[in-house]
Amino acid sequence: MSAIKDKLKDYLIGDVLRVVEASPDDGIIPGSLDKTLLDLLNYDIWIEGEKYILTKSFEADPFIRSINKLFDTGKFTKFYKRFILQYIFCLAGVLANQSVGGKIKEIALEENEINCYVADYYFRATGRDPRIVWKKRSMFVGFLQIFVNIFIQAALSLKSGFKLSKGIKQFKLLREGLWGLYDTGGAYFHDDFLVDGEKIRNDDLLLFSWGISKNDFYRRKAYDDARKSPYSHFDIKKLSIGLKSFILRIMPKYVFFSTAYLLSYLGSNNFSFYRSAFLSFSISAIPYEKVFSHYRFTSTLGHMFFSTSHIAESIICENYNSRYYLMHWSDVSYKDHRPFLSHMGCDKFLGWGKIHLDGLNVETLSSGYVFKRFIKNVARDKSTILTQMGVSAGKKIISFFDESFSALCRMTSRHYVNFWELAYHCALDNPGCEIIIKTKNPQMPNSLEPELYSIFAELSEKMKKLSNVHIIDEKRFSFIEAIGVADIVITEGMTSSATIAIICGITGLYFDEAGYDHPLKERFKGRIVFDDPLKLRNMISSIIAGKEDPLKEIPESLLREYDEYSDDRGIDIFREVISKGL
Repeated sequence: MSAIKDKLKDYLIGDVLRVVEASPDDGIIPGSLDKTLLDLLNYDIWIEGEKYILTKSFEADPFIRSINKLFDTGKFTKFYKRFILQYIFCLAGVLANQSVGGKIKEIALEENEINCYVADYYFRATGRDPRIVWKKRSMFVGFLQIFVNIFIQAALSLKSGFKLSKGIKQFKLLREGLWGLYDTGGAYFHDDFLVDGEKIRNDDLLLFSWGISKNDFYRRKAYDDARKSPYSHFDIKKLSIGLKSFILRIMPKYVFFSTAYLLSYLGSNNFSFYRSAFLSFSISAIPYEKVFSHYRFTSTLGHMFFSTSHIAESIICENYNSRYYLMHWSDVSYKDHRPFLSHMGCDKFLGWGKIHLDGLNVETLSSGYVFKRFIKNVARDKSTILTQMGVSAGKKIISFFDESFSALCRMTSRHYVNFWELAYHCALDNPGCEIIIKTKNPQMPNSLEPELYSIFAELSEKMKKLSNVHIIDEKRFSFIEAIGVADIVITEGMTSSATIAIICGITGLYFDEAGYDHPLKERFKGRIVFDDPLKLRNMISSIIAGKEDPLKEIPESLLREYDEYSDDRGIDIFREVISKGL
């Protein structure tokens, strides 16, 4: 029976959407891939996908133009480009998974241009011939797939019934609950960080959740906290659809006209991608149609700029005259990260400074670093916060930020262990200093290979015996506290925490064994960027002794490229833009 269901799923759902939704590193053991495959899965395939996108005139594609016209937007072009890029990236991961662990599984793919393109690139990049069974899609199967789309769209729309009342509540800001509101994130890193009681008041903020998360502690806490807070909150998965919205939007746009367009392209080589892209769009867009059946808001502040879903959400917000903003979270000035910022669909991307924003194909605003005022407040209240952490005040503080590792990340498990060894030796080198370690994920050591886990476990036992080492509770204190109390901030790789420290006037150092292509690397190698742990330890000791101050070597002009303003006006700019929908 199971085999029959799988076969039916193959025919009705098709392989395109499943590949897009698959995690490219699913089943891959960190460190098990050779460098060729690691590079392929990392960013090279994304760059190759961008080259493919550039050769295609998607703006002139009749199907994409039809959907743009249907939703009174130009953003579906970006959605489709992003969808194809994600597909290319994920399909390369699926092909790479074939050869992991000595087992090679055949994959059935429709014989079309994009699949053939990826298979050919994979062979050229790796020299490995992928095991693919090429299939032709029949018109009958395509016809059935269109009706699967309709069924899924109807189920999404109607599963919580109709909203018959006409009441629509008004707000200034819609935002997903991500971290929580109470007893987490220290004093500042909360879901209501934009509420100031003036431009954005308590009754201006509308929080929402994508159901009750069972696996994500922070999202579950955010849900629970929002429910008991003074803020309005809803579960987007439980919303009903307005009868008017269903009649005037769902039926004509998602069912009648889109179905007619798909039927007209049934014989096209790109039909599978058209169908899957529109279904993917619908899955993200219909929940927002439901939101607007109940609420109106000036602005939405999103955070998922890596996913196509934000473009669909932005299109629906555009249809209802609501602004959709994306927030710049981390240092994206290094080249490896840049591809994932391509083809964003927001109304405006609020970023720290020009070096992060140059070249993006979306309207941007250099707001300055939004949390700088909070970090300055922590620095002002340093003694109080250190006492809360259980750390002795009055001493130099060195904060270490580790990083995750995976087959899709330049960070490896060896780098992870080396970074913890660095922190341990730094504690021994500087017994008069307090060492704070802010972990990105406390469960990360469980993913280490047995040999490295043994080294890490032994290292952890040694660190527990040192009175000047403190692993802070990440559920109580955020990166804002760990940076704000520090005299020196050290990150694994060229990741964000050291950059944030530098633009907030705190010494930031990078332990970069992974070799990031970062603008600061060549200019300040051996000064703030190190791949040798001993040289980095010597620099730390020299800074503590007052012999070195590499922060002073960074020119003001470069600091302003990373952070538009020398003051802390970023939070004010955010509040002004979002409250007025500028």
